[in-house]
Amino acid sequence: MSTLTKLKWLIKRELWEHKGALIWAPILMGAMMVMIAIVSRVVELVRGEALMIGAIAPRLDPKSTARFDALADYAFRAPLMTVAVVLALSLIFYCIGTLFDDRRDRSVYLWKSLPISDQLTVLSKVIVAVLVAPAIALIAALTSAIFVGLITCTVLATQGVNIFGDVLRDPRAVSTPLALLAMLPVQVVWALPTVGWLMMVSAWARSKPLLWAFGAPILLAVLYSYARQSEASSRSTWIWDDVVIRLLGGVMPGVWQDYAAKSANASKSVASKLTDSDALSRAWSLFAQPDMWLGALAGVVMLGVAVWLRQRNEES
Repeated sequence: MSTLTKLKWLIKRELWEHKGALIWAPILMGAMMVMIAIVSRVVELVRGEALMIGAIAPRLDPKSTARFDALADYAFRAPLMTVAVVLALSLIFYCIGTLFDDRRDRSVYLWKSLPISDQLTVLSKVIVAVLVAPAIALIAALTSAIFVGLITCTVLATQGVNIFGDVLRDPRAVSTPLALLAMLPVQVVWALPTVGWLMMVSAWARSKPLLWAFGAPILLAVLYSYARQSEASSRSTWIWDDVVIRLLGGVMPGVWQDYAAKSANASKSVASKLTDSDALSRAWSLFAQPDMWLGALAGVVMLGVAVWLRQRNEES
């Protein structure tokens, strides 16, 4: 059996074992956002209220090109952010348990008896964490956002505000989902330090790996901030922004937008705008930043340590 075939089956095994957290959780959350949108709109119509119309209609100036922006702000952002949070929580528990659980239930001995290397086993878990699971969640979030947008447009049409034509004519109706998909490589590289750290702790800790993974860097940051409390705040907050948040929050999709905005001298509000025409170029501009590659290198090193620990740690 070739290496690629083994890797493919290992990835399938990971998805099968964790399909509830990595596949069904984002899909069900996206479906829940669609159901919430339907119920909310029906309740508004039955009660004769116009809460959504009042929130959106003032921004729908027929003489402007802001109709797609208004729809995206109201209908798209909630599904995307909700699925992103669910994915981040799922990946944190997946990464922190993926090598620890093998030792706890002693199934590691079964896998070591098979003709599968530790490197390939860890690589399959990394691919699932940084690429496969985020891709599944992104597709679920985009599908949910599109349905919520269609529901919103339909309800607006029943109230005499027809924006179907304006939205469908806007090129961003197609370019925005494609841009989000094109940002996936940025998320892959950005998540490497977090995935590497969590898996390294998972391979090392004898008990309570989640406490070690979060407690150690936070305690270090608190002690450092206390020791530097007499200095300027900008000198003591870097450890929170560049170490703690970078190390623990990398699996949160889109968290890198603020860093991309800083590198482009843009505001945070612009960075978080999904319909911003510069969002994709600003995201890919992170590949020109040394911090991006230093973080990725640190992640690869920590993954190497995780493999080394897995090869030598025979006890649960």
